[in-house]
Amino acid sequence: MSRGLKFKNVHSSTFGLYMKSDNRQILPNVADEYVYIPDKAGSILVKSEIEDRFITVRFFFKANTIEELRTKSIEIGNWLHSTKRERLEFDDEPLHYWMAKVSGSVDATENANTFEFSVTFRCEPYPYEREV
Repeated sequence: MSRGLKFKNVHSSTFGLYMKSDNRQILPNVADEYVYIPDKAGSILVKSEIEDRFITVRFFFKANTIEELRTKSIEIGNWLHSTKRERLEFDDEPLHYWMAKVSGSVDATENANTFEFSVTFRCEPYPYEREV
């Protein structure tokens, strides 16, 4: 099985990317609201909501020339950009997919002929089941 992901129906291997998960939350932040009642010990939970899930992955790719590196980085940037949440599928999660959008900037580090960058996807809190 390959080690990558599909975003906007394009697999990361299309760009020669190698992927490593940095943060795949088991449970996103739970936003609880409590009310304290005078003369009562403790508090009362009045609202409990699951916030968006953030999934961060690190990508690596090699380029033979600086021109190839720049061209690939532009193509990757175009692939990752979206104006709405898109389907995000991980190779190692065959039963589920997420609705996600890239959050924040995508900054890269260049080491010799290797390029490395991290991407944080802001996802709906719960996955969807893939049709098998």
